[in-house]
This record gives sequence, structure tokens and C-alpha cells, in this order.
Amino acid sequence: MLSEVSESVAENLSGRAFAVQESADEYSQLVMDLKQQIRDYVRRRGTELEQNLLEKAFDDIEAYHANQIRRSGQPVIVHPLRVALSICNMGLDAPTVVASLLHDAIEDTSITWDYLSTNYGEWYADIVDGLTKIKYTTDSGKKGADLEATYQKMLAAMVRDVRSLFIKLFDRLDNMKDMDAMPRHKQRSISRETLNVYVPMARRFGLEEISQEHTELCFRYLYPKRYEKTLAHLQQLREQQAPSIQAMHRQIEEVLQRCGLNNTRIEEIWTHPASYIHSSEDAETVLEGYRLVVQEPLESYQVLGALHTQRNAVPLKIRDFISNPLWNGHQGLHTQVIFDGEPISFEIVSKQMHQLNEYGIMAHWKGSVSELSNYYRTCLEQLDLFSGNKELRMAEVMGYLQSEQIQVFTPKGDMVTLPSGATVLDFAFQIHTDLGTHCVGAMVNAPRSQSADESSRNWVSRDRKLEHGESVRILARPDQHPDRNWLEQSITARSHLNIRRSLRQQNARKAQEVGRDFLVRELFHFQQNVDQWFQQENVQGALVKERLTKERFLEELGLQRRELKTFLKTYQLLPNQALHGIARLRAWFQTKEVPIFKVENENDSIVHLSACCHPIPGDRALGIPNDQKEMEIHRGNCTKIPARKGLPPVQINWALPESRLKGYKLNLLTIDDRGILFQITKVIKDAGVAILDSRSFQKNEQEAVIELSLEPISWRTFHKIVERLRPMKFVKQVW
Repeated sequence: MLSEVSESVAENLSGRAFAVQESADEYSQLVMDLKQQIRDYVRRRGTELEQNLLEKAFDDIEAYHANQIRRSGQPVIVHPLRVALSICNMGLDAPTVVASLLHDAIEDTSITWDYLSTNYGEWYADIVDGLTKIKYTTDSGKKGADLEATYQKMLAAMVRDVRSLFIKLFDRLDNMKDMDAMPRHKQRSISRETLNVYVPMARRFGLEEISQEHTELCFRYLYPKRYEKTLAHLQQLREQQAPSIQAMHRQIEEVLQRCGLNNTRIEEIWTHPASYIHSSEDAETVLEGYRLVVQEPLESYQVLGALHTQRNAVPLKIRDFISNPLWNGHQGLHTQVIFDGEPISFEIVSKQMHQLNEYGIMAHWKGSVSELSNYYRTCLEQLDLFSGNKELRMAEVMGYLQSEQIQVFTPKGDMVTLPSGATVLDFAFQIHTDLGTHCVGAMVNAPRSQSADESSRNWVSRDRKLEHGESVRILARPDQHPDRNWLEQSITARSHLNIRRSLRQQNARKAQEVGRDFLVRELFHFQQNVDQWFQQENVQGALVKERLTKERFLEELGLQRRELKTFLKTYQLLPNQALHGIARLRAWFQTKEVPIFKVENENDSIVHLSACCHPIPGDRALGIPNDQKEMEIHRGNCTKIPARKGLPPVQINWALPESRLKGYKLNLLTIDDRGILFQITKVIKDAGVAILDSRSFQKNEQEAVIELSLEPISWRTFHKIVERLRPMKFVKQVW
């Protein structure tokens, strides 16, 4: 634990950079000192077996990292030793210390997973492999994919065992402290990655001290001149404001003494340089506020009462994070109180809370891995979702980790933490995937006795944003399923992943239906029943050779990704009776197969109207199947239709119901000029259609956007209106 580490170790770890040694003897002494401090720690905390593994790890890294030198001139072995010492300082267990020594073994030496598994155990091999970077390919276009794959691998390792997170954070921290000898472009790229990935990760896991240290180092390398200026300015402010800060300290002491709270420790919260990494403005004060540290949580409320009864509290600035901790585990009471006419911020915490806020669970961890996993359970569950989906980019993961959080409650009082701006739909998916998939809305802050069927002001739609502290009861209906608009009605990665997954499943089922209908029509030429055809041994053999299931085959037919005639001819799958009608068979094969996709509902999830050319029902259109199992539809003259390897675009057949009326929204991008709106509305009125609502706004100096809501009309009427508007000289786009 933290208290068990010597002051010299702590001092060694807290500096902004490790001193660069100048001679081999000094390096040798440094290595010996680091090893001895690590050895002493494991002797106190580990078993005899773990002490033996530690000695083996020392031998292995010395042997395999021999003669390897860092850019700074230090032996490579110094790096894993310093990372391991940091792990000791955090109070982690002996196995994590051993694993941290080996964390670069697979990446930078000839050591393999098998070697680690045989000599240390599978746990060690998996931890080290999870922290091993996937090597960049020579193709620069694939480097981003390699980096994302590395992140996915790292997240998966963290989910399996959260202790790998600490190894990775201290690995990066030590590398950041040792970047002076690196080229400028490497310093900047590593710092940007650290700021975008490792800083928010540390914050999300409640490791505020580590997060700030990473951030300050990023500041130093990304903006060196501004960093030095900020340090100098903060030091100057500290000297200038020292008298007033000391006077304020004495006033606070007097307030606490009058209430008999003499055991309260008063600490100044100094402005950290890391706070100014994104700001070019000079700090106005070196003091952010005061931290009042008490022994027991109950005393926190007594101190709050003392401040509020003897000074005026600032309204709406009082927050209780003891009963409701922040999303990263932060606890304490926050308030602002007027002293000498100025609002002063206070953070009131117990000693244990303060340690927890700085170091997370490591402030009082007793060594139980299950305790560690339970503490980080919510975050690990979210990362588990991220690590299992290759579609999700690390930027989305970090967006979740960095976002401000709100706390809302289930009807039973269970707390759910969500990013600020989350909706009812996000809440539903957070509770359970099925609840989100069938969500129609929610009852917010409704009495538990109130029926969900009651018409009430407590009912809200699924896209309604939630507020901090609200109670939410999800309303679901079995026949409700996600559509594409749900992606705009939610903000969390969990929701988006589940919505996209549901859309793909719906699209796959629809494509299979289309493919089956197509196959039925084609086999009809030979009086062949589809189900009997699939049961034939030669058909099943062909599917196996193509690595297809029956469902996948029908899906590919439905999305026109596979030519049926070519498939039948390649595997000689025509019915026997077809051989008796050679002329008919030859004619069938010689008939050019024109792929056609029938659109019976433009709102079907499988139908994706492209944003590049804004097709509408009735347009001559072509389709291209995309990776989301959608038919991406473009106007026939669109110049951005993606090419298909060996297959032509699919012709679109609009087969929408003629009798169905729909209220359309008409959007136009136009040249900004007088009289335009009159000409547009005249076209619509000449078609006998009423405009229910309209609005317009300036897009830029030359262009304006006009939005019109039309009364319910048929799709053919809407198409006629759009066809008359498109050729107008002042109209640039219609959708």
C-alpha cells in the first residue's frame, strides 16, 4: 500500500523526469537500487513463489534487453524497472509487479507468449500479450487500423484483468518522462495520443494524480514555450498572493475553531499547470480553493454547517458527492462561501475520501483482485462492450470516458451513470439490450403507484434528454424495433452499437426474404420447389464450398451480391428435368440477368437513401449493397456511386403503395435572392398541395436553406413536385 513505500521511492516517482545518468557505473548503480527497492516490496507483500518469479523476471529482462539502449542513452532495462517501482508505489500485488517487469518482453525481445506461459504461467503471458503493440504494416494507409487493433487488444486485456491498466498507465508515464532525446514530431504525436487516450482513461478510473501528471507532461512537449510561461506565471502569482492567501487561511481557522472543529486540516488547492493546457490565457489566481480534511465522513457535514452558519453560501453551488459519488468515484462535499466579499470554493472530505479521490481504490486496497474488479465494475462492463466491437473507434471510447456524467435512478432506486446529454433511449439500453430495443418512451419522476398506461405529464418520448437525479421507468412494446432515426435519438456508444446490430439483423432478415422470393421465381422455370432444392446433396455441398449457410446465401441473393445463374452453372445445380429442355435452358442462360431490387417501403431499415445525391421515390435510381447490410440508393446520374467488383449496380424498382399518403418534409438549398420562396410555393400550390409549415435560414452569404412541411400526399405527387423544382436555376439541391 501507499504508506508502505519508503519516502525515497515516492520522491523518485513524483519528479517531472528521471535524471539521465552519465556513466555506465551510475547506470549499474541505478539498476541495482531499483531492483533492491522492488525486491524489498515483493518480499513484504508476496509469497515465496512470487519472489522466485520476480528473480526470474530480473534475470530475463537483463538477458533479453542486454545491450539495448534508449534514445536518452539509458539502458532499456531501466524502463521496466521504473514501471515496476511505480506499481509498488501504488500498492498493487506482487504478480502485477512481476508482470510490469515483463510488459515489453514480447514487443521488444525474442520472448514469446509460449515462453512466458511455460515459465511464468498463462496469466502473465496474457497480461503481457495484451499490452503488446500490434506492429505497423508498411502500408501507411493501414497504420490507423493497426493502432485501433492495438487499442482493442489493450481494452480486452483491461477487461480480463484491470491490473493491466495500471501497468499501461505507468508504462506511458515513464516513457513521457524520458522523451527529451526524441525528435520533435515523435514528442508531439506521443503527447497527443497520451492526451486523447491515457489521460481520460486515468480520470475515468479515478486516478486523478496520475491523470494530472500525464497532462502536465503533454503540456510540456506540445506547447513548451507556453508551458514554461505558465509555470513562471503561477510561481509569480504565488509570491504575490501569499499574504492574502495566508490571511484567508487564518479566517477559515477562526471559523472552524469557533465551532470546536480544531482537528480539521486546511489545505490550499493550488492551480495545477495541467489546467492550462487548452488555454492561452494567463491564470488570474494561483489558488483554486481550499480542501478541509476531517477524520470521519460525518464530520464533513459538521464543517459544512460551520461554514454556512457563519458565512453566506453561494446558492446552487452546494453539491453532495458523499451520498452520490461522481462517475469516477470522487467523494466529498463541494460548496462556495463568501469571504471578504469574494466567493471561495471549498472541498470537504475525510482523510480516506481524499486518498480515494487522488488514487482511486489503490488508496486502501487490501490485495483482493475481486475487490478491484468490483470497484471498477461499471467502467469495465462498458469497456467490455467496446473491446468486443471492431466497428468502434478509440475516439468514441474516449468520448465516453471524457464526457461529464449524470446520475439517474431506476424505479427501485438503483443509480445509473450516463454521459451528460443522454436520453431515455440511452438509459433503456444501459439497463438491458431488450429494453432498449423495444423502448417507446418512459415515465420520468412518476409515482411508483402510477400506471404506465395512464395519460400523464410524466410520460416522455425516447429521445428526451435526462437530467441529473431523475427517476426513470422505461415503457416498452414487443412490436417496437429500432430504425435509423434512433441513432440520432441516443448518444452513448452502447446504444449505437446495439441499434446498429439490430438494424443489421433486421436488414439481414429482409434481404433473406427478398433473396428467397428471387430464388422462387428463378427455380419456377424448372418447376423446382425451393425447400426441396436446398435439401439436395449437391446444393448443400456447393454452399459448403462457398462457406455459406442457407441464410447467408439468401441474404447475398437479396442484396444482389451474388449472381444466381453463375452459381448454378459453376456447381451444375440445375434440376434434372432442365436437361430435357436444352433450348429453354440455353435461352435462360443467355438472357442477361439484370439485378433489380424492389423498394416497397422507403422507411425500411434496409433502404438507405444516399446523402450525396438525395434520391426520392420515383427517381431513376441504382443501388449498391453496403457493409451495414443496406441497399444504398443513388440517383442514376450520381457521380459518387461506389464500384462493385465484377457486379453492376442494382436497378431500383419503386413499388410503394399508391394509396398511402404521407406528410413529406421538403428541403431546398437555394441561391439567396428575392422572389425565390414565391416561385417555390407556386409550384407546390399548382400541384394542389398545401404547405403546413415553413422556415428558412441563411447558410452563408450566397446560399439559403428553405424547409417546408407538406400535407399528406402520395409518393408520386411528391416526386412530381421535386421534379419541377430541381431544374430551377436558383435551386442547388432538393431533398
